Amino acid sequence: MRLNPILLGDTGWKLLTITNNNWENFSWEPLAYRRIGEVCYIHGGGKLSNISSLSSMVICNLPYKPRQNIMLPQGINNSGQTATMFVRASKTLEFIGTSDNRNNAEILINISYPISY
Repeated sequence: MRLNPILLGDTGWKLLTITNNNWENFSWEPLAYRRIGEVCYIHGGGKLSNISSLSSMVICNLPYKPRQNIMLPQGINNSGQTATMFVRASKTLEFIGTSDNRNNAEILINISYPISY
């Protein structure tokens, strides 16, 4: 069996295009992605403001479709609290809520997911 060299490649880190006006990337670690083989990695962070506890907020579109929807807790404000992020099969990264119902959150994101073709 011969492996496809494109699937084994590494794209290097590329910035994600933010689609939510309430998200501001950290200048020292903006939200970025990379694909290595069949896995997409998302890393970085920023501040999300005007958070509504009643609805989710799409942060950005993703370059690769995950095999399934994935819900993951991420750290906020170095406080021990968490924000729930959703990687959707519709290729979006979405904020769902925080563990303490805050209005603004500095969110650190480290996510990886298998890619669906």
